[in-house]
Amino acid sequence: MRIRHPLIVIWILCLIVSGPLILNAQPDSCPADFAGYLPPRLQAGDPARVSPGGDPNRLREQPSRSGTQVGMAPPGTWLEVLAGPRCDPVDGIIWWQVRAGSITGWMAEGLLPGDYFMEPTRLSGPGVLTSDDVNELTPLATLPVGARTIFFTADMTQIALSKDRATAVYTLPDFTPSETLLGVSIVDRGVCCLSRDGRYFIRQGDRDELVDARTGASFPLPAEMGGASDVVIRGGESPLVIAAIGEGYGSETTPQLLLVEPLKSDTFLLQDNPNNFGSWLGLNLEETAVAVTGNELRLYTWPVDDPLRPGRWTQLAGFGSSDVVFRPGPTGEIAVGGVSLFNPADGSRQDFPITRGDIGARIGFHPNGDLLAVITRELEGAFGGEPRFHLYDAEAGTLLLESDQYTGAFAFSPDGRLLAVSDGNTMTWILGIPD
Repeated sequence: MRIRHPLIVIWILCLIVSGPLILNAQPDSCPADFAGYLPPRLQAGDPARVSPGGDPNRLREQPSRSGTQVGMAPPGTWLEVLAGPRCDPVDGIIWWQVRAGSITGWMAEGLLPGDYFMEPTRLSGPGVLTSDDVNELTPLATLPVGARTIFFTADMTQIALSKDRATAVYTLPDFTPSETLLGVSIVDRGVCCLSRDGRYFIRQGDRDELVDARTGASFPLPAEMGGASDVVIRGGESPLVIAAIGEGYGSETTPQLLLVEPLKSDTFLLQDNPNNFGSWLGLNLEETAVAVTGNELRLYTWPVDDPLRPGRWTQLAGFGSSDVVFRPGPTGEIAVGGVSLFNPADGSRQDFPITRGDIGARIGFHPNGDLLAVITRELEGAFGGEPRFHLYDAEAGTLLLESDQYTGAFAFSPDGRLLAVSDGNTMTWILGIPD
């Protein structure tokens, strides 16, 4: 056979030979074991967020550092993972296509050896609690101490049970007692208010102090903090402590909001008209603002560059609560009142059935945002009515479980596998799904 166009044949042969090399240079396919890359933790279709406490993460048009930048997402920004992974062999980066608000682009997951820029927010796997598993909840451990506040450490190594400015700490998973929290002594001291990043907590005593568990350093807090009705901590390299002080719900005195930067020994006191502030606080998921509730629901946003300068108030709703919590996820919904899920974006409100009580005295979400736990009380005196524990399917708005025993405090574990509940007096139970 005679070849009439030898140059075309040569060109085709070059494509065949060089094709795989060209493809391998593109951020497309990934090795089966992701060798040479930071092991991915995300999955297309699941929510994620920019890692809190780090730097803003760029969104690009293409999955490459050379791609045009189309946006910037601050730490804590919630993301919808649309596609990926795409592996870039030039820089050794795994990329995911995400939507951050109204912006869609490609975002790097992190860099070796272990620097993740993004983190998953939907937990899955054996033992993770869902609405389908609630009827299988079983006490996995019983601790002989009651609690009014419960929290797990972010690394799931300990659980702390606090009541009347005294705290008992147990080491996980064997629940042995400990005299330290995250390596810091708490002998004869109380503990409250662990920051979301797990780095800071408040150690109570004659003078409350903020403790940096990473360095062991402690920073005194203003004396007014001792009478705070609620306190939250923004973590990161420059922690911010926000406290509700003074009287709140139904009082004729003026409640106040106290903001403290302990590392700078600096404070900022906000004062408003009586009853405009409440006594209960909820830190938003991006840690850029705090919801304040009493007889109304408001949002206070501080300046990004200097949180101790006057910020911006936004009235969200004309009803209040004795607790307020942001729902994990990108919707920005807030659980408040007795009991409602409020969406600030459109003002919509979903009410949940209460079998006893008038108001949610304690409110909390499972890390996936699909389970909502509430302790309700009747509005008699200083919430003197009989309490009841409720557990809801947050998506369907249906009641899954109720109890007159778990009425002191509760907390979901960060890994989503445990629910700690207490009677508030003598006992605490660790509930989970048996293996």
